[in-house]
Amino acid sequence: MTVKDLENNLLIMKIIKKKKEELQQLQNNIEGLSSISLKEKVQGGKRENEYLTDRLHKIETIKKEILELEYKKFEVLSMIDKIPDQLERIVLTSKYVLGKDFKNTVKGTGEPFKTIAAALKNGKISFGVACLESIFDESI
Repeated sequence: MTVKDLENNLLIMKIIKKKKEELQQLQNNIEGLSSISLKEKVQGGKRENEYLTDRLHKIETIKKEILELEYKKFEVLSMIDKIPDQLERIVLTSKYVLGKDFKNTVKGTGEPFKTIAAALKNGKISFGVACLESIFDESI
Protein backbone atom coordinates (compact mmCIF):
# COMPACT_ATOMS: atom_id res chain seq x y z
CA MET A 1 0.00 0.00 0.00
CA THR A 2 1.27 3.46 -0.92
CA VAL A 3 0.12 7.10 -0.92
CA LYS A 4 -0.88 6.48 -4.56
CA ASP A 5 -3.39 3.89 -3.28
CA LEU A 6 -4.82 6.59 -1.02
CA GLU A 7 -5.22 8.96 -3.95
CA ASN A 8 -6.67 6.16 -6.14
CA ASN A 9 -9.36 5.47 -3.54
CA LEU A 10 -11.61 8.12 -5.10
CA LEU A 11 -11.34 6.34 -8.44
CA ILE A 12 -12.06 3.02 -6.74
CA MET A 13 -15.23 4.48 -5.23
CA LYS A 14 -16.40 5.64 -8.68
CA ILE A 15 -15.65 2.23 -10.18
CA ILE A 16 -17.57 0.50 -7.38
CA LYS A 17 -20.57 2.74 -8.03
CA LYS A 18 -20.44 2.00 -11.77
CA LYS A 19 -20.08 -1.76 -11.17
CA LYS A 20 -23.06 -1.73 -8.79
CA GLU A 21 -25.16 0.04 -11.42
CA GLU A 22 -24.09 -2.52 -14.03
CA LEU A 23 -24.91 -5.33 -11.61
CA GLN A 24 -28.37 -3.89 -10.96
CA GLN A 25 -29.06 -3.66 -14.70
CA LEU A 26 -28.04 -7.29 -15.23
CA GLN A 27 -30.18 -8.43 -12.31
CA ASN A 28 -33.16 -6.48 -13.64
CA ASN A 29 -32.54 -7.99 -17.09
CA ILE A 30 -32.61 -11.52 -15.69
CA GLU A 31 -35.74 -10.82 -13.65
CA GLY A 32 -37.41 -9.48 -16.80
CA LEU A 33 -36.42 -12.52 -18.81
CA SER A 34 -37.69 -14.96 -16.25
CA SER A 35 -41.09 -13.27 -16.20
CA ILE A 36 -41.63 -13.56 -19.99
CA SER A 37 -43.79 -16.50 -20.93
CA LEU A 38 -42.39 -19.19 -23.25
CA LYS A 39 -44.68 -18.11 -26.12
CA GLU A 40 -43.25 -14.58 -26.04
CA LYS A 41 -39.60 -15.64 -26.12
CA VAL A 42 -37.70 -14.96 -29.32
CA GLN A 43 -36.79 -18.02 -31.38
CA GLY A 44 -33.26 -18.38 -32.78
CA GLY A 45 -30.03 -17.00 -31.44
CA LYS A 46 -28.78 -18.26 -28.09
CA ARG A 47 -30.97 -20.54 -26.12
CA GLU A 48 -32.56 -19.00 -23.09
CA ASN A 49 -30.60 -21.18 -20.66
CA GLU A 50 -27.29 -20.23 -22.28
CA TYR A 51 -28.23 -16.57 -22.17
CA LEU A 52 -29.24 -16.78 -18.52
CA THR A 53 -26.08 -18.72 -17.69
CA ASP A 54 -23.95 -16.06 -19.38
CA ARG A 55 -25.75 -13.31 -17.46
CA LEU A 56 -25.45 -15.15 -14.15
CA HIS A 57 -21.72 -15.67 -14.78
CA LYS A 58 -21.34 -11.96 -15.54
CA ILE A 59 -23.22 -11.10 -12.33
CA GLU A 60 -20.90 -13.32 -10.27
CA THR A 61 -17.85 -11.79 -11.96
CA ILE A 62 -19.04 -8.26 -11.18
CA LYS A 63 -19.82 -9.20 -7.58
CA LYS A 64 -16.29 -10.55 -7.22
CA GLU A 65 -14.82 -7.36 -8.72
CA ILE A 66 -16.88 -5.21 -6.34
CA LEU A 67 -15.73 -7.29 -3.39
CA GLU A 68 -12.07 -6.88 -4.40
CA LEU A 69 -12.51 -3.12 -4.80
CA GLU A 70 -14.32 -2.86 -1.46
CA TYR A 71 -11.38 -4.67 0.12
CA LYS A 72 -8.95 -2.12 -1.34
CA LYS A 73 -11.15 0.64 0.05
CA PHE A 74 -11.11 -1.10 3.45
CA GLU A 75 -7.29 -1.36 3.33
CA VAL A 76 -7.04 2.41 2.76
CA LEU A 77 -9.38 3.12 5.67
CA SER A 78 -7.47 0.69 7.90
CA MET A 79 -4.21 2.44 7.07
CA ILE A 80 -5.76 5.87 7.77
CA ASP A 81 -6.88 4.55 11.17
CA LYS A 82 -3.21 3.88 12.05
CA ILE A 83 -2.34 7.57 11.79
CA PRO A 84 -1.89 9.00 15.31
CA ASP A 85 -3.07 12.56 14.61
CA GLN A 86 -6.85 12.81 14.77
CA LEU A 87 -7.17 15.84 12.47
CA GLU A 88 -5.04 14.15 9.81
CA ARG A 89 -7.28 11.07 10.02
CA ILE A 90 -10.41 13.21 9.73
CA VAL A 91 -9.07 15.14 6.73
CA LEU A 92 -7.87 12.04 4.87
CA THR A 93 -11.11 10.17 5.57
CA SER A 94 -13.17 13.14 4.45
CA LYS A 95 -11.26 13.57 1.21
CA TYR A 96 -10.29 10.04 0.21
CA VAL A 97 -13.00 7.86 1.76
CA LEU A 98 -16.07 10.09 1.80
CA GLY A 99 -15.04 11.93 -1.38
CA LYS A 100 -15.65 15.44 -0.04
CA ASP A 101 -13.88 18.31 -1.72
CA PHE A 102 -11.35 20.39 0.18
CA LYS A 103 -13.75 23.30 0.77
CA ASN A 104 -16.34 21.03 2.42
CA THR A 105 -13.63 19.34 4.45
CA VAL A 106 -12.52 22.71 5.81
CA LYS A 107 -16.13 23.68 6.51
CA GLY A 108 -16.88 20.35 8.21
CA THR A 109 -13.96 20.54 10.62
CA GLY A 110 -14.40 24.19 11.59
CA GLU A 111 -10.64 24.59 11.46
CA PRO A 112 -8.86 27.33 9.49
CA PHE A 113 -7.91 26.66 5.87
CA LYS A 114 -4.17 26.64 6.65
CA THR A 115 -4.63 24.09 9.41
CA ILE A 116 -6.55 21.72 7.14
CA ALA A 117 -4.06 22.20 4.29
CA ALA A 118 -1.23 21.30 6.67
CA ALA A 119 -3.20 18.31 8.02
CA LEU A 120 -3.76 17.06 4.47
CA LYS A 121 -0.07 17.39 3.59
CA ASN A 122 1.10 15.84 6.87
CA GLY A 123 -1.64 13.22 6.66
CA LYS A 124 -0.30 11.96 3.33
CA ILE A 125 3.15 11.70 4.87
CA SER A 126 1.72 9.91 7.91
CA PHE A 127 -0.20 7.57 5.60
CA GLY A 128 3.05 6.70 3.83
CA VAL A 129 4.76 6.08 7.16
CA ALA A 130 1.86 3.85 8.28
CA CYS A 131 2.17 1.89 5.03
CA LEU A 132 5.90 1.41 5.56
CA GLU A 133 5.37 0.38 9.18
CA SER A 134 2.76 -2.11 8.05
CA ILE A 135 5.17 -3.62 5.52
CA PHE A 136 7.85 -3.77 8.20
CA ASP A 137 5.48 -5.43 10.69
CA GLU A 138 4.49 -8.06 8.10
CA SER A 139 8.12 -8.95 7.41
CA ILE A 140 8.88 -9.68 11.06
